[in-house]
Amino acid sequence: MTAAALAAVCGLALPATAARAGTSGYAPPAAEWWMTSWSVPQQVWPVTQGAGTTVAVLDSGVAATAPDLKGTVLAGTDTVTPGGDGDRDYAPAPGHGTLSAEMIAGQGTGGGPVGLAPRARILPVRVDGPGPASPASVPAGIRYAVQHGASVISLSFGIRYQSATFCEPPVQAAVSYALAHNVVVVADAGDASPGSKGLVEPASCSGALAVGGIEPTGKLWAHSTLAPYVSVAAPADRVPVTGPAGQPGTASGTSYSASLVAATAALIRSRYPKMPWYQVDQRIIGTTASVPPAENNDYGFGYGYGILNVAHAVNASKYPVPASAPNPPYIRYVAWLNTMNGQAWAQANGVTVPAPGGVSGNSGSTTLPAQVRKLLTRGHLLAGGVIAAIVVLVLTAALLLILRARRKRRLAGPADPAWPAGVPGSPDAPSAFETPEAFPVPVPDTEAEPEAETAQRPQDSPGT
Repeated sequence: MTAAALAAVCGLALPATAARAGTSGYAPPAAEWWMTSWSVPQQVWPVTQGAGTTVAVLDSGVAATAPDLKGTVLAGTDTVTPGGDGDRDYAPAPGHGTLSAEMIAGQGTGGGPVGLAPRARILPVRVDGPGPASPASVPAGIRYAVQHGASVISLSFGIRYQSATFCEPPVQAAVSYALAHNVVVVADAGDASPGSKGLVEPASCSGALAVGGIEPTGKLWAHSTLAPYVSVAAPADRVPVTGPAGQPGTASGTSYSASLVAATAALIRSRYPKMPWYQVDQRIIGTTASVPPAENNDYGFGYGYGILNVAHAVNASKYPVPASAPNPPYIRYVAWLNTMNGQAWAQANGVTVPAPGGVSGNSGSTTLPAQVRKLLTRGHLLAGGVIAAIVVLVLTAALLLILRARRKRRLAGPADPAWPAGVPGSPDAPSAFETPEAFPVPVPDTEAEPEAETAQRPQDSPGT
């Protein structure tokens, strides 16, 4: 598809060849339609490009020799075939893990893709390919990533859940291990047949930031899994790729949505290095752009709380998010910690379990639903697996009721005039939350600290 044709499909006014580089030194191809709709070269890269962060890509491996990843890929590991270092992609060309990594930190060499966080480093961890990931390879990969300096983990795969708790205990324990070490965990919501509500892990695991997918128009991508654990949506369709023979093409999948959200987390962590993982999640969720009015029927199931808005997410001073804003990953993580399984894991790992009655982020509430609190206080009467399942089910039902009520309010009101037609996540779209309130869990004063990354000089490169 030509740049002009893609611009027509996206409803965007794009240059004929590439988006403006601004002061960043990077010029993404016009086919990366999200770069223009988010004004990345002009509003994001002048303040943060992801320097100083490491994003672990758990996937089919990453081709470290790919021109667009030159200088960005660290030595990793292979949890499928012991002894490997993750620098080979076992998926068919151009490689699933390689493209996921390019969405995060591609360099645009030779006109290829430029990643959303081009100065971040990629830690390749192979957990699947050619077969699917497993509850054995994934936990080992997550723990390796944490132990080797990742500040963000991108889980661009899905396993159909088989556990009553919606997440295999070893996978949940590994996700919790990452969170306990202050690592942001991002997972794709899953790719399914249109309208499917089949759940997948690790997106369904408590504490994971699950991401759905959209098309260039802002419409929900037809194959994005509808699930109550989805927190945010990001581009999933018409992702530009280069085929084995160098021919241009496109790819689709919520794996790439997760990659873009993981890159956003890296941008935030680069600018605010002391911001804890749950506040990074809350910023991403709390600065989302409104869903197109015609798409409200899927609100809360495919979109989560809205469409990723990178320019707002990386600017805490201009776009503050109140501490009481929704934070489903944190709520679900605390709920799991308060189950018998979670308490046993926390005790074994020296993790303090927050009191269930003092959790913020439940759509403005400062407490968990009463049903959940009651179950938690009676947890000693039930087996660990049963109580965990009940807690997750009740919590999911409560979140569904909240989202359904919000959807009804949105449908009853007038169409959102701030939504620019065909431009998902426009930096000028309204933030979802604007009323500041106190957060009951102590967090560092990130706004008062000097920012770790300032505007980059055009001559800066990943190696500097």
